Amino acid sequence: MERNDFWVRGSIVSLPEVNGINSQFLFKVEKSCLKPLSSCDFSNELLQDQLIQLNIYQELLLDPGQRWQFKVRLKRPHGFANPGAFDYEAWLWQKQIRANGYVRFDDENILYGDETGLNFTSLRNQFRQKLDRLFPGQGLKHLNLIKALSYW
Repeated sequence: MERNDFWVRGSIVSLPEVNGINSQFLFKVEKSCLKPLSSCDFSNELLQDQLIQLNIYQELLLDPGQRWQFKVRLKRPHGFANPGAFDYEAWLWQKQIRANGYVRFDDENILYGDETGLNFTSLRNQFRQKLDRLFPGQGLKHLNLIKALSYW
């Protein structure tokens, strides 16, 4: 499957980290399909209930709890094998992230549900958005510090 395009359906389970037009988030796969979308029945259980780390290079409003259908290209997690250095691969496995990759641009990438409700991650996201509205463009000297201390 590595370096091939395929389809996943699932939900965003983390706060998206936004940097310009790039966003990174954790996605819990409900179903996947290895065929072209026109012939997909989403019966493949290969990634079912697995976490994947995705990057998206489009300006989309992503919120925790949203359910999406994405065309993705994934690779297995790996890190550098330098002795004494941070073991990124082991960290990903500890967090139960089984693959990482990116969302491919496609008109069939669709938002098909929203379960934002009142869970902890959604509340954290609402708080972050409120801070950004109150202090746009780093209008507060230590805004990033306030965000970092208030997210956990």
